[in-house]
Amino acid sequence: MVVVVSQIYMAGLRVLVATGHRSALSGLGRPTDGPELRESWLRLPGWIKNEGRPSVLAATNTNSAGALPPAVVVAMCALLFTIASFWWLNARQGALKSYSPHSFAAVATRSKTLIRIPLVFYNTGPKPIVVQNLRLTFKGGAGDSITLPWRTTRDRIRPEKDDDPRLPSVFVVAGRSAVQIFVEFGVEFPHFIPEHRKYDAMIECKLGHKRRWGQLLAFPLQIGNVTSPATYIAYSNESDQISEHEREKAVAVLENLRSSAGPTAT
Repeated sequence: MVVVVSQIYMAGLRVLVATGHRSALSGLGRPTDGPELRESWLRLPGWIKNEGRPSVLAATNTNSAGALPPAVVVAMCALLFTIASFWWLNARQGALKSYSPHSFAAVATRSKTLIRIPLVFYNTGPKPIVVQNLRLTFKGGAGDSITLPWRTTRDRIRPEKDDDPRLPSVFVVAGRSAVQIFVEFGVEFPHFIPEHRKYDAMIECKLGHKRRWGQLLAFPLQIGNVTSPATYIAYSNESDQISEHEREKAVAVLENLRSSAGPTAT
């Protein structure tokens, strides 16, 4: 990084010397054409290093106006633009973005509660972003919250027999690129038995360049669309997707599950 910036700086300095040299020589009373100009160009390294002779930049300050010539100002602006462009295109730390899912999968039984969500991660900057961990949090009405940790990663949104689970692992989102994964969150029974309603859900992530957990995405999760809580299947995340009869059956299953858990159910 330091070497590249140094090379950019030296290139800009050469442009600065090339554009301001003629004005500098004029300010010193030196000829600006012919063999003496070529001879003065050979002495430029000594001028830049201030080896007993005035530098080009110092010479430009001796002009009658007492200010840098326009050509020097343009060259300095070009140098600053080059450095800023390099940082923006290659060294800037971007942000990680995600988007509300259109579907999800869920199951609640006497052994565990699982919720699978398709997530897309987009890195807005050029530097890679390391994702260390994820979790799903439901905000409660009284300020409390329920957190479901990342259990496995899957290949698709619909649970099937050949959908082999993979344990959670750190992954990288390259600069200006997107990654899609199907994340399964869950807890053991009876730590969380969902109610048949909409939840205010939040995906939180732990990134490699940050010390604390941060919010990645907030969205409504339509648990009220679940028609068969005991079966692990996929549902739409749009509101009002089931009939009243299906709703009553699902509510009865969840209430029965909650009653079997006793007062420890949440």
